[in-house]
Amino acid sequence: MRKGWVIFFVILVLLLAGATVALLRRGAGENKPAVMPGPGAMMEWSVPVETTAVLRGDLVRTATLNVTFLPQSTVPVIPKVSGTVARVHVKVGDRVRKGDVLFEIEDRQYSLGVKQAEAANRSAKAAVGQAELALANAEEELARAKELYERQMISKQQLDAAGLQYESAKAGYQAAVEGEKQAAIALEMAELQLTYTRVTAEIAGTVAELNVEQGSVCAPGTPAGTVIDHSRMKAKVFVPETQVTLIKPGDTVTLTANAWPGKVFSGRVLTVSPLASQQNRQFPVEIIVDNAGGELSAGMLGSVTLVTAVEKDALLIPAAAVLYDGAQTYAYVVENNRAVRREITVSLEGREQVAVATGLAEGDLVITRGQHQVKDGTLVEVKK
Repeated sequence: MRKGWVIFFVILVLLLAGATVALLRRGAGENKPAVMPGPGAMMEWSVPVETTAVLRGDLVRTATLNVTFLPQSTVPVIPKVSGTVARVHVKVGDRVRKGDVLFEIEDRQYSLGVKQAEAANRSAKAAVGQAELALANAEEELARAKELYERQMISKQQLDAAGLQYESAKAGYQAAVEGEKQAAIALEMAELQLTYTRVTAEIAGTVAELNVEQGSVCAPGTPAGTVIDHSRMKAKVFVPETQVTLIKPGDTVTLTANAWPGKVFSGRVLTVSPLASQQNRQFPVEIIVDNAGGELSAGMLGSVTLVTAVEKDALLIPAAAVLYDGAQTYAYVVENNRAVRREITVSLEGREQVAVATGLAEGDLVITRGQHQVKDGTLVEVKK
């Protein structure tokens, strides 16, 4: 009697354990039998999967490259004359217009130079007047001498002397005219030197550097500051040879700046150099970026997204659906509730999608979730 109770208890425990396992599998959504097996048959479990249909469309692959933002124009402030700085009118960060005076150089020396040139110019003009009068007199004397010579009232030597005097007066007049031109040029140069004492901005923009102050000495050819125009910025990027062929001037691109997380700037490709850099063997590409809001500053770092490949009218599937068996790529499709392995050829890979050249047809249902739990011929249940 006791032995019978033991056998009954063991059978009861086994039945409860089996029921518990079945309930746990069903509650967790794991594999479940598709059909109830017949007597002596093995139970076949289906694998839950998710699918998506193969679609036809265009695939664009992009690359994100690092860029450095630079001003559209950077113009150094270079004095053209030397001297002591008399007054400074701006400071770093000030906005200036083209032609605005940045600082002035002591101009007394150059003012005196103008006065001296003006006096020389007046003297040259007077010399031209005297030479012109002398030439007119010599011309009259020559005409009178010719008339007297024809009447045989003077000798040939006297006629020749009158001719020489005329040629001398003519040469004197030409020299005086040339002297007047030189004096006028000297006056213009002196006046120009005087204007150079007022150092102005060559472009409209912002004063980025200023290396002078009142009382300091500046010299011609030595930079005294910098004015930049950053209403538009230049972004310079180096592109590999495998990607540069798809980039052309006028293309629209998007950029980001490290200093402005989440903000997107619009840019346009300005130039694509046909010559690779000697340092990295990549091709410099220059992009113009609108900076009307002034968010970007010279020297900021960021990134640009460029189109590096395009596949038009291709069969597209999610990248997650692609599996690898060594060098062979494949995917699972669902046919008659079973997973079927299809070897495929990928023509272009994107971040989220891939273009398939062979192995699939438009409308095929590829497994995108659960593909690692199936084999060729596995019974599957498609989850919505």
